[in-house]
Amino acid sequence: MTESIVINSLENYISQIRECITEWGDGAVAWFRGEPEVETPLLPKVYRETLEGRVHNENQLLQMFRMKAPTFTQEATPPRGNIDQWLFLAQHVGLPTRLLDWTESALVGLYFALKQGKPVVWMLDPFRLNEFSVTGKMEDGNPHIKAYPITWFDPRGHKRILE
Repeated sequence: MTESIVINSLENYISQIRECITEWGDGAVAWFRGEPEVETPLLPKVYRETLEGRVHNENQLLQMFRMKAPTFTQEATPPRGNIDQWLFLAQHVGLPTRLLDWTESALVGLYFALKQGKPVVWMLDPFRLNEFSVTGKMEDGNPHIKAYPITWFDPRGHKRILE
């Protein structure tokens, strides 16, 4: 459920967060994402229009990044097939990706929101989100921790955790 709450002080901000987490119940975990004024909330940068009105070509960007990245560092780059690691690295250096950065710190979320315009801080419980996405349980049977399948997951050498 998306609910907008107008906040006018840091004290009110912390109070509202505590209230939401209490309403969520035991075991709730909060992640935060702060955004300055944006037209398309919670839309990864790769899907947002550029200043010229174009959309990014994710495959082309990532392929070019994977080709050039080894020339900018002496560190090892991820193996070619580890798309998740390449996406994390690309996100870290500012390349438009399909990823959204979240933090467990309410104040870090607020920092990024306050960079300009009308700030927005999004808040979610990642485990609850996974409950909407996946029906399987982890092997230990913990109902709060679910497995979330990744499309580029390589199952070789890993236990199957979803039935």
